[in-house]
Amino acid sequence: MFSAQLGRDSQTTSFLGLRQWLSNRSSGWIATATTILAASFVLWLSSLRAATPSLPLAADSAELEDLLAVLRELNLRFFHVARDVASLAKTVLEKIKAIGASIEDGDAWRQQLAEKCRVFERFEEIQEEVFGRHGRTKEDVEETRRKFNHVEEVQAYAEGIRDMMDNAFCGQPPTLPRARLPSELTEDKVLELHRAFQDLVIERARRWLTDTGITRCSVDDLGQILAKSAQDAEKQFFATDPALLGEGGALYLTAKASYGSSPQFAAKLADADSAHKKEVFQAFSAFVYLV
Repeated sequence: MFSAQLGRDSQTTSFLGLRQWLSNRSSGWIATATTILAASFVLWLSSLRAATPSLPLAADSAELEDLLAVLRELNLRFFHVARDVASLAKTVLEKIKAIGASIEDGDAWRQQLAEKCRVFERFEEIQEEVFGRHGRTKEDVEETRRKFNHVEEVQAYAEGIRDMMDNAFCGQPPTLPRARLPSELTEDKVLELHRAFQDLVIERARRWLTDTGITRCSVDDLGQILAKSAQDAEKQFFATDPALLGEGGALYLTAKASYGSSPQFAAKLADADSAHKKEVFQAFSAFVYLV
C-alpha cells in the first residue's frame, strides 16, 4: 500500500483530477501526464476531514440523502473499474512472481496499470454520467458536499474509493464501500455460487462451440472462447438474483473478497478453481483438437 499525502486547500485541490490525486500519493508518479483531468471526485472527497460542518444535519436530511445517492452510485460504478484493475494486476503479478522477478519501480507500475485500464478517463466518464442522471452539476455537488463534510457516511465513501484503488494496484479484489451484505451470503453460499458460475462458464462455452460448429482450435483460441463465455456468463449469473448478488454482482463479489482474507476460505476457493480447470479439460479435450 502507498500512503496518501493529499492537499487540503479546497480552492487548489478540489476537482484537480484523478491523475493529480494519484500523483500526490507517490512522488513523481504520473508527473509526465499531458493533461490533468478535471473534476476529480476522489480528491474532492479526500478533503472532507479537513473542513468543519456548516449546517445542522436534521435541517437538511433530504438534501443529504440526495448527496448520498450520488456518492453511492459513484462508488458502485467505480467498484467495477477497480475490479478490472485488480484483475489485470493480479495476472501480471503472478506472471512476474513465476519467473522470479520483482517490480522495482512501483510508481511506473501503477501508472501503466492506470493507463492500461483507462482509470482516469473512465472515472471522468462515470462522474459526468452520474451527475447528469441526478440532474446535478459539479458545482452543485461541491456546494452540497461542503454542508455535509462532517457526516460519517460521506467520509466513508471517500475512504472507500481510496481503499478500492490501493487494493486494486496490489492485485486484490475491491470491496464495495458501505455494502450491507444479505445474511444469506455466508461463506458456504458464496462458495456454492462460485462453483455455479464456473459451471455456467463451461455450459456457455460448450454451447458456443456447438452452435458455431467449431471442432478444431488452438489452446489460445480456446482460452479466448472461455474468456468470452465467462463475460457472458457473468452478466447472466448476476441478473438471476439482484437482491442477493447486488447490482452487477457487487454484493456477491464484495462478500467473496471479504471472506478471501481468511486463509481457510481462500484455500477452498483455490480448490474450487483447480477442480474447475480439470472440468474444463474434461469438457473440451474430447471434441476440441488442440493444435
